Amino acid sequence: MVTCLFVVLVSAGCLAHTAHGSTQAVSAPASNLAQQDGTEKMEERSLRTIEIKPIGFVSRISPDENSRDKSLVARVVLNKDLMPALDGIEEWSHIYVIFWLDRVAHTTEPVLHHPSSGAGIFAARSPLHPNPIGLTLVELVKREENVLWVRGLDAYEGTPVVDIKPYPDWEQGRFQVVTDFRAPGWLARIMGQQREGDQAGV
Repeated sequence: MVTCLFVVLVSAGCLAHTAHGSTQAVSAPASNLAQQDGTEKMEERSLRTIEIKPIGFVSRISPDENSRDKSLVARVVLNKDLMPALDGIEEWSHIYVIFWLDRVAHTTEPVLHHPSSGAGIFAARSPLHPNPIGLTLVELVKREENVLWVRGLDAYEGTPVVDIKPYPDWEQGRFQVVTDFRAPGWLARIMGQQREGDQAGV
């Protein structure tokens, strides 16, 4: 059973986190929201605390396997007392797994730009966000009681899982699937370099 608790103090400040099974704390200066000319201005915002209790953890088939290999299958092991909450999940082919990146190195100052692309950190899928939350869309292979077998989960052995949501979303009788998305040029360049590297290694 997973008993660790994350305490996140929400602000524009810093983050701190320790290994799996411990308490997390993030602290920053206080401020208030003030309305001015139709926009929200950060002024003396009061510090708010959010408690996140993991619902389970990631279990890799082999602890030393490459978690970035999207063809691999891993297990999401939920607390047994939450097993009834999985009823009906087998009817979905894909789910989102939301997890806490508990192995990201602590930084005293928030990282504002992605180190390789130069893009703002909120414009990049990087683990260096102020709150180290991971989100991955995976294929649901099967369920065995409180264990979900999933393909494509890029999380390490023992990573705390904080939520699971089915994919796709739906609204007003229609599935919400984005097919006309756009992406920045720097990402296309990185993906091209990765493909060239893969081909060179064949």
